Amino acid sequence: MKNLGETISIGHGARDEDGTRLEPEEQLVVREFESEADINVGADHEGTPTGQSIPLTITAEMPAHEAADIFAKTCSRCAHHRPDLWPAWQRDFDRTKEGREGMNRLRAEILSRGADQIPSMINGLDEEDIHDVEHALSRFGVCVALSEMSGNPIFSLPESTCPEGQEDLFRPRSGARRAVDGIRDRVLHLASKKLR
Repeated sequence: MKNLGETISIGHGARDEDGTRLEPEEQLVVREFESEADINVGADHEGTPTGQSIPLTITAEMPAHEAADIFAKTCSRCAHHRPDLWPAWQRDFDRTKEGREGMNRLRAEILSRGADQIPSMINGLDEEDIHDVEHALSRFGVCVALSEMSGNPIFSLPESTCPEGQEDLFRPRSGARRAVDGIRDRVLHLASKKLR
């Protein structure tokens, strides 16, 4: 499946069934992911599957307050996300057969996303380097809070967020509080605009 882009629409004029304008936090945010899915439509004369791509749109809807938290509270802004701990874990994994197998499963997972999705995992890479799985792996970090809770290491990417139901684990890293508040405020400001 190819990732062809993303569109985010923030509503600002919705009303409830009584006609009362919804609060900014309650306005609807729609996030659409454009993609293509490969489908098998048969086989050629040699039995090789033939297929085609069809357009696909995945839509997620949520209240503005939830979207604001998702956009603002990413792992890159959280004190629990520790990219400095990842290299030691990676070295430990490379020392055992089971660890190498686990790392290879992680590499396979990255590759299964398709080469077109790797650039979104590796911000700032040159075009010729986008297929380098090791660059994608280098962006991982360890979530200290989730790791302590589970008793196992939990790895995350900078753009990840806390799992559903555990959003209260987020703690802004030093210097990130203003960025978190600013992003949240911008989303809610857009949701509060009056219709023209």
